[in-house]
Amino acid sequence: SDEYKIPIETEGVIILSAKEFIREGEQIDYSRPENAENKARIEIGIEIIKQVVAKKANKSIEEIKNEDILQHAPPLILSGTTEQLPIMKQIVEELGFPMEKLESVDCGQKGIGNTKTQFETINSHFAEKKPGHITFITSDWHAPRVKRTGDKNSYAFCFFHRELVKGQQGNK
Repeated sequence: SDEYKIPIETEGVIILSAKEFIREGEQIDYSRPENAENKARIEIGIEIIKQVVAKKANKSIEEIKNEDILQHAPPLILSGTTEQLPIMKQIVEELGFPMEKLESVDCGQKGIGNTKTQFETINSHFAEKKPGHITFITSDWHAPRVKRTGDKNSYAFCFFHRELVKGQQGNK
């Protein structure tokens, strides 16, 4: 199959949170499926951002440094519940992504946050200027609901799930 190319005009890469995290102490236990899923989504999001930066900076992905990300990257946007966001941010920090390019969208307390509230808070996040293109990272199971909700909100987007080989086309 053909490799999918991320549009250079992508204005944000949004990581939609997976299930609730299980955390013991300060260390995140990545042997737990919930934590491994969220880490994988964030890793794919960072890889996608590097693809965009590589195109803009006319470099290979391997050559991309944090300075290039700061200059050329769209934001990495975490979307999750109040309880999930601090752990998602910790994962981003552990992966060495520049925190200056990180934004977060809190969709409410556990039990309140869902796909609908995620899009409501994402819409509020972009209230001043609706983006032309957004890339969502989610699960295969969640993708149809994200597409329906995204279409209702008139977003131009593509999305990926962690089961895909990096860089291949997700549902669009």
